[in-house]
Amino acid sequence: MSARAAREPRAQAAPGGRAAALRSLAPWFSWWVVMAVSFGLTGWLAGGGQIDAKTAYVMAAGNMLIVALLELLIPRDRRDNLFRDRQSRNDLSHLLLFKLAFRPFAWAATIAIVGFVGEHWRSAQGVWPTHWPAPAQFVLLLLAFDLLGYAYHRALHAFDRLFWFHALHHDTRHVHMLKAVRVHFVEEFVSFLIVVPPFVLMGCPTSVLTWLGMWNVFESNLAHSNVDQRFPRWVHYVIRTSGVHYIHHSEAPGLQNSNFGGLPIWDLVFGTYRHPFDHPVVATGLRGDPVPPGFGAQLLFPFRALIRPPASKP
Repeated sequence: MSARAAREPRAQAAPGGRAAALRSLAPWFSWWVVMAVSFGLTGWLAGGGQIDAKTAYVMAAGNMLIVALLELLIPRDRRDNLFRDRQSRNDLSHLLLFKLAFRPFAWAATIAIVGFVGEHWRSAQGVWPTHWPAPAQFVLLLLAFDLLGYAYHRALHAFDRLFWFHALHHDTRHVHMLKAVRVHFVEEFVSFLIVVPPFVLMGCPTSVLTWLGMWNVFESNLAHSNVDQRFPRWVHYVIRTSGVHYIHHSEAPGLQNSNFGGLPIWDLVFGTYRHPFDHPVVATGLRGDPVPPGFGAQLLFPFRALIRPPASKP
């Protein structure tokens, strides 16, 4: 039984015919097909080498379109439709604000940090095992990157003053692909400065970092998506399925404070893992709906909460 099944049954295909059979099988292949197609096209456009900015943006947009189409064809819950969600426009605005306005500042700050630390701490340079095969470097980076991300994500939930910046991502009653980009720009900015410079300082090749960036985009879109995805029990321990991450978006604090990682491994190591077969989700969002509905008010919300915190953390 999936986490969402406790709330309402999955959308069922109309009985009879080859189309119905395909729709019943599609959820078992949806994650694997989207990832294979996304990475395959990325590699083809990049010629098997370095991914340039144009390729990255084209594939990020293409992946979103693929996932959005699957949300229409094989939805997990027809109520979580991004085209009917009144917050979808705000979700896109948050994406554009960071990607177009603040990402250049984040890269400038990263370059400044790397330059300063590299000048005063030369022992940090050359640590990365560049002699390893590229796939091995990718796996190492994925694990190390996600460990830092796990620590930062858990801190956002542990400290109220940090949580109010993260609350925007959780304050939603509808979970679909656009919620992957519903993040306050300050949270994204700080996250970028925490997780990227250390690996640049250690000498991790830009090509490996770029491929990891594409993984994060493709995987996060699927983890937040309203696409019907089904897996054997063991897969939920290996990758962050939509069922695993859906638990983290639960309204119940006990479930919300779990499944922090982009990979389940660190939640398993630190005892914060919850399996979707064992922990059904009744509702998502934050109790009390503390985040205002307007885009401008959402940007100001965490700053106001620092001055005058809400009555209690949801």
